[in-house]
Amino acid sequence: GIDGGKLSEAQGRIGSGEGSDEDQAIAEASIVGDRKTLKADALIPATMAVIYIAIMLYFKSRGGYKPVSIEEQES
Repeated sequence: GIDGGKLSEAQGRIGSGEGSDEDQAIAEASIVGDRKTLKADALIPATMAVIYIAIMLYFKSRGGYKPVSIEEQES
């Protein structure tokens, strides 16, 4: 992980025009890491959508929802 303090300092130096190559590398590493995290986090809802669609298709192939009635039997 990137130290938040170092990242903040590097971004401040880059913003004021005093940034070095090392500061630029730190800022770019933060951006790349954030983008990878967003891509990984997007897989969770996409996977859930695929699973829910598969469940819907399964129940549709079985004839859909059918209510079940429970009746008392006389002894």
